[in-house]
Amino acid sequence: MQDMTRHAKQTEEQWSGERKRLQTEIRQTHKECNSRVHRAACALEGVLREKAVTDSIQAHLKLATNSHRLGRVVIQRTSTKSVEMWEDGHVFRDLETDKKKLENQRLVVEARKKELSNKRRTLNRSQKALLSELSQDGTGKNGGVGGEGGDSTSASSTSSSSSSSSSSSSTEMGISADGRTTTNPTDKERTRVYEYQELSLASEEEALKMVGEEFKAEEKRIGEAGSRLENEKILHIRETKRMRDEDASRFNCRPVLHQRYLLLR
Repeated sequence: MQDMTRHAKQTEEQWSGERKRLQTEIRQTHKECNSRVHRAACALEGVLREKAVTDSIQAHLKLATNSHRLGRVVIQRTSTKSVEMWEDGHVFRDLETDKKKLENQRLVVEARKKELSNKRRTLNRSQKALLSELSQDGTGKNGGVGGEGGDSTSASSTSSSSSSSSSSSSTEMGISADGRTTTNPTDKERTRVYEYQELSLASEEEALKMVGEEFKAEEKRIGEAGSRLENEKILHIRETKRMRDEDASRFNCRPVLHQRYLLLR
C-alpha cells in the first residue's frame, strides 16, 4: 500500500514537472510568435508607408503636369475677399487657337465661294450675250445670201468690177463658196476662252468643295478633342480637391488605428 502511494506521488510529481515544462515552452513559443508577428507587421507597415509616400509624390507630380496642361485653380484677390477661379491650360488655349484658325480659313473659303459665284454669273451673262450676238449675225448673213440669190439673173449684165466687189464683200461677210455662213475666228476664240473659264471655275469649285469636307473633318476632330479634354478637366478638378483636402487632413501622417488599420489615402 505504501509502495502504491509512493508510486502515485512520484507519478504526480513527474506529471507536474512535465506540465510546467510544457507551459514554459508554450509561453516562450507564444512570445516568440508575437515577436515575429510584430516584426512582420512593422515591416509591412514600413513597406506600405513607403509605397504610399511614393504614390503621393507621383500623384503630386502628375497633378502638377496636368495643372500645366489642363489648367489650375487660382485665387483672385479683390478688395474684400478672395475668389477661386479656373485658369485653362495650354491644351485648351491651343484648341481655341485651332478653332479661330479654322474659322478664319472658313471665312476665306466662303468669300472665295461668293467670288466664284459672282464670276460664274458674269460668265453666264457673257456667254448668253455671245450666243445672242452669234444668232443675230447668223440671221443677218443668211438674209444677205438670199438677196444675192434673187439678183443672180441680172449678174450676167454687170461689169467685171462689180463682180469683184461682190466677191470681196461676200468674203468679208463670211459666206463660203457654196452659200453657207462661217463663224468669225474672233468669235471662236471668245468661245474657247469662255470654255476655259468654265473649266477653271468648275475645277476651283470642286477644290473648294474638297476643302469644305476637310473643314468638316477637322471640326469633328476638334469637337472630339474638346469633349475628351473636358472629361479630363473634370477628373483633374476632382483629384485636385481630393489632394488638397488630403494634405490639410489631420490624418495625413498615416497613423495606425486601433493597432490594426493603417490609413494610406
